[in-house]
Amino acid sequence: MASPLDAIKNKAASKVAAALAQTPDPDSSESPKTPKSTATEKVYQTYKSGMDNQRIVMPSGKIIRVTAHEYITDKQDEIDFLDAEIEAGFPYLSKSGEVTSSDLDPMSALRNKIIAEYEAEKKAAAEAAQIASGIPAPVLGDTKKEAVSPASTADLGAVAAGSNSAASK
Repeated sequence: MASPLDAIKNKAASKVAAALAQTPDPDSSESPKTPKSTATEKVYQTYKSGMDNQRIVMPSGKIIRVTAHEYITDKQDEIDFLDAEIEAGFPYLSKSGEVTSSDLDPMSALRNKIIAEYEAEKKAAAEAAQIASGIPAPVLGDTKKEAVSPASTADLGAVAAGSNSAASK
């Protein structure tokens, strides 16, 4: 006769198996593949401005338009010019940092978030299946304290006093 605990384990295992059967396997041909980018990510330099909108004219005659307190570029001549202007004390402009092309692409950020959530759900389902199958989780250590036994009669006083330090001997 099966115990009630075995019945609960079997029921949980069947639910986990059903959930895994409904979840598409990312390695199978049925699941949609995420398009892989063959190009390396571009790195953009960002600049912040104290003014809402600002126009800066480069020596070549090109106009740099700062809008909404921000300017983002990957062109080295613009980066060199703006860095030189900031070092010379150009007012209202400061270097903000670097961002990648995936940081600027909202679809890429959303795709990465969805993939991370899917992987977390898949890991949780695998852990639930392991628990339901009756395989115990690995035990990292035993928390029971071992009784101290004296190695010689000289250590009896320390053991009786409840200490095992060298100072109490």
